[in-house]
Amino acid sequence: MSKISLFSAIGADAVKSATESDPYDKPTIYVVEIYLKDVLKRRGIKQKELAQMTGLRPNAITNLCRGYNERVSLDHIGRIATALGITDISEIMRLVEYEEADFFNMYNSIHRDDPEE
Repeated sequence: MSKISLFSAIGADAVKSATESDPYDKPTIYVVEIYLKDVLKRRGIKQKELAQMTGLRPNAITNLCRGYNERVSLDHIGRIATALGITDISEIMRLVEYEEADFFNMYNSIHRDDPEE
Protein backbone atom coordinates (compact mmCIF):
# COMPACT_ATOMS: atom_id res chain seq x y z
CA MET A 1 0.00 0.00 0.00
CA SER A 2 1.44 3.40 -0.96
CA LYS A 3 1.67 6.28 1.46
CA ILE A 4 -1.05 8.21 -0.35
CA SER A 5 -3.58 5.40 -0.22
CA LEU A 6 -2.69 4.68 3.42
CA PHE A 7 -3.24 8.34 4.30
CA SER A 8 -6.54 8.36 2.40
CA ALA A 9 -7.73 5.25 4.21
CA ILE A 10 -6.81 6.71 7.59
CA GLY A 11 -8.46 10.05 6.69
CA ALA A 12 -11.62 8.32 5.46
CA ASP A 13 -11.85 6.26 8.65
CA ALA A 14 -11.41 9.39 10.78
CA VAL A 15 -14.17 11.26 8.96
CA LYS A 16 -16.47 8.23 9.06
CA SER A 17 -16.00 7.71 12.80
CA ALA A 18 -16.49 11.41 13.50
CA THR A 19 -19.73 11.59 11.55
CA GLU A 20 -21.13 8.31 12.89
CA SER A 21 -20.40 9.03 16.55
CA ASP A 22 -23.37 11.37 17.09
CA PRO A 23 -25.87 12.04 14.29
CA TYR A 24 -26.70 15.45 15.82
CA ASP A 25 -23.07 16.53 16.17
CA LYS A 26 -21.94 17.45 12.65
CA PRO A 27 -18.21 17.93 12.04
CA THR A 28 -17.09 21.50 11.40
CA ILE A 29 -16.25 22.11 7.75
CA TYR A 30 -13.36 24.44 6.93
CA VAL A 31 -12.32 26.27 3.77
CA VAL A 32 -9.12 28.12 2.92
CA GLU A 33 -9.44 31.79 2.06
CA ILE A 34 -6.54 33.20 0.04
CA TYR A 35 -5.69 36.89 0.48
CA LEU A 36 -2.89 37.25 -2.07
CA LYS A 37 -4.84 39.75 -4.16
CA ASP A 38 -5.32 41.99 -1.11
CA VAL A 39 -1.66 41.71 -0.12
CA LEU A 40 -0.54 42.76 -3.60
CA LYS A 41 -2.98 45.67 -3.65
CA ARG A 42 -1.79 46.95 -0.25
CA ARG A 43 1.83 46.76 -1.40
CA GLY A 44 1.20 48.27 -4.83
CA ILE A 45 2.57 45.21 -6.63
CA LYS A 46 1.07 43.88 -9.87
CA GLN A 47 0.55 40.15 -10.38
CA LYS A 48 2.98 40.24 -13.31
CA GLU A 49 5.66 41.78 -11.06
CA LEU A 50 5.13 39.08 -8.43
CA ALA A 51 5.49 36.42 -11.13
CA GLN A 52 8.86 37.93 -12.08
CA MET A 53 9.95 38.18 -8.43
CA THR A 54 9.08 34.54 -7.72
CA GLY A 55 9.82 32.85 -11.04
CA LEU A 56 6.25 31.51 -11.11
CA ARG A 57 4.06 31.54 -14.20
CA PRO A 58 1.81 34.63 -14.32
CA ASN A 59 -1.15 32.28 -14.72
CA ALA A 60 -0.29 30.58 -11.41
CA ILE A 61 -0.30 33.96 -9.63
CA THR A 62 -3.59 34.95 -11.29
CA ASN A 63 -5.20 31.67 -10.25
CA LEU A 64 -4.11 32.18 -6.63
CA CYS A 65 -5.40 35.75 -6.64
CA ARG A 66 -8.75 34.63 -8.02
CA GLY A 67 -9.05 31.56 -5.82
CA TYR A 68 -9.18 29.10 -8.72
CA ASN A 69 -6.83 26.62 -7.09
CA GLU A 70 -8.21 23.47 -5.53
CA ARG A 71 -4.67 22.60 -4.50
CA VAL A 72 -2.09 25.14 -3.42
CA SER A 73 1.57 24.37 -3.90
CA LEU A 74 3.60 24.88 -0.73
CA ASP A 75 6.55 25.73 -2.97
CA HIS A 76 4.52 28.55 -4.56
CA ILE A 77 3.45 29.88 -1.16
CA GLY A 78 7.06 29.72 0.04
CA ARG A 79 8.31 31.64 -3.01
CA ILE A 80 5.61 34.27 -2.63
CA ALA A 81 6.27 34.69 1.09
CA THR A 82 10.01 35.00 0.45
CA ALA A 83 9.55 37.55 -2.34
CA LEU A 84 7.16 39.66 -0.26
CA GLY A 85 9.02 39.25 3.05
CA ILE A 86 6.03 37.58 4.71
CA THR A 87 6.72 35.61 7.89
CA ASP A 88 3.13 34.88 8.97
CA ILE A 89 1.18 32.70 6.54
CA SER A 90 -2.11 34.13 7.80
CA GLU A 91 -1.24 37.26 5.82
CA ILE A 92 -1.65 35.16 2.63
CA MET A 93 -4.26 32.56 3.62
CA ARG A 94 -6.47 31.52 6.50
CA LEU A 95 -8.48 28.46 7.45
CA VAL A 96 -12.03 29.56 8.29
CA GLU A 97 -15.24 27.77 9.12
CA TYR A 98 -17.45 27.25 6.08
CA GLU A 99 -20.25 29.33 7.62
CA GLU A 100 -17.86 32.27 8.08
CA ALA A 101 -16.26 32.10 4.62
CA ASP A 102 -16.58 35.21 2.48
CA PHE A 103 -17.92 33.52 -0.66
CA PHE A 104 -19.27 36.82 -2.02
CA ASN A 105 -15.78 38.34 -2.24
CA MET A 106 -14.33 35.08 -3.56
CA TYR A 107 -16.99 35.08 -6.31
CA ASN A 108 -16.27 38.71 -7.20
CA SER A 109 -12.53 38.00 -7.38
CA ILE A 110 -13.10 35.08 -9.74
CA HIS A 111 -15.45 36.99 -12.05
CA ARG A 112 -13.55 40.27 -12.27
CA ASP A 113 -12.56 41.25 -15.82
CA ASP A 114 -9.12 42.75 -15.02
CA PRO A 115 -6.67 40.06 -13.83
CA GLU A 116 -4.06 42.74 -13.02
CA GLU A 117 -6.19 44.53 -10.46
